[in-house]
Order: sequence, then structure tokens, then C-alpha cells
Amino acid sequence: MSDIDTLRWGDTQTLRFTEAGAGPASLVGPTETKQLVHAHWPRPLTWKLMLVIQPQVPGNETANFAASFLTTLGVGAGMVQVPLGTTIFTALGGYQPVTLFFELPAQDVQVFATVDVSLAVSTQGMSFLFGAYIAPLTEPAGYTEIRELIRQAMNNAERPSSDSDSQGMPHWMPPGFDDGELRYRGGR
Repeated sequence: MSDIDTLRWGDTQTLRFTEAGAGPASLVGPTETKQLVHAHWPRPLTWKLMLVIQPQVPGNETANFAASFLTTLGVGAGMVQVPLGTTIFTALGGYQPVTLFFELPAQDVQVFATVDVSLAVSTQGMSFLFGAYIAPLTEPAGYTEIRELIRQAMNNAERPSSDSDSQGMPHWMPPGFDDGELRYRGGR
């Protein structure tokens, strides 16, 4: 895969809670993260998605928080938004970090995160760190084989001398250039 195929392999963002005037602390600013993942492949395949939620909430806090990842999956013209990894954080259960894994069949995957808070927030300076990371779990072998056949055909075709250097490589391609080969991930 290249940067053209997948625009964002993963990212993190922290949503911060600040004092809202004279009242209790509340979520000020965005309640949804920027786009954490934007993956695309010309054909559907299986993606491995890792989601991370790290609440930075003091132990004396009594509020409830609901954090989730809004994941858009697409195949062809069909798109659907699915909430994944919805987690409720309460004072009774503690505010411990959560890491979740999903396998998603899709052609396109986009991930955002959101957090909602109960009205009874008692402290300020709290935050939630969200992270999302994606990688292909299956190799689209047919696509890789087609690319190899095209590369071989282009190497065997005659090019105009003005387009090639002394080794027969195009001027824009550095010596030793190889765009690599896709392999199975996760031992599959």
C-alpha cells in the first residue's frame, strides 16, 4: 500500500475538560476528535483496527463519561457509520485505560472519537486521549500480482531514449527503486 491508498494509518487526539464560567467543569471545545484513521484500498479486504481510550480523570471525580468511536465503513457506493468501542466510565468502575481490537471487512474505513459527560462534573483539568490505528490483515494478492505483471510488461517494452537513463530507468525513478511487495500480516 502507498500513501495514495491509505491517507491516515492512525493518530491520537486529546479532548480536554475546562472550567465553564462559575459553574461545574464541562467539555469546552470539540466533543469529537479530528479524523483519526482514513484507510482506502481499491478492493475490499479485512482491516485490523486498534482503538485506545485513556481517561485522565482524578480519582475523586464522580461524573460518568461515555466514550465511543464513530467508524464509517464503505464498500463500493455503500457506506454505514457504526459506533465501535462504546465504553462507560463511572466513579464506581474507575477511569482505567481501555484498548480494543476489531477486524473489519471494508474497502474504506474512517474513524472519529467522541465523549459525552454527565452534568455532575466536579473537577477541571481532565482529558480523554483517543487513539486509533489500522493495518490490512489480509493481502489483496490478485492486485499485487496484477501490479507485478504490469511492471514486467513495462520493463520489457521499449521506451524512447529521451525517457530513460543509461540503465533504462525513467529519469524520475532513483537507482534501486522498488515499491516493495505486500505480505500477509498477523501470521495469516
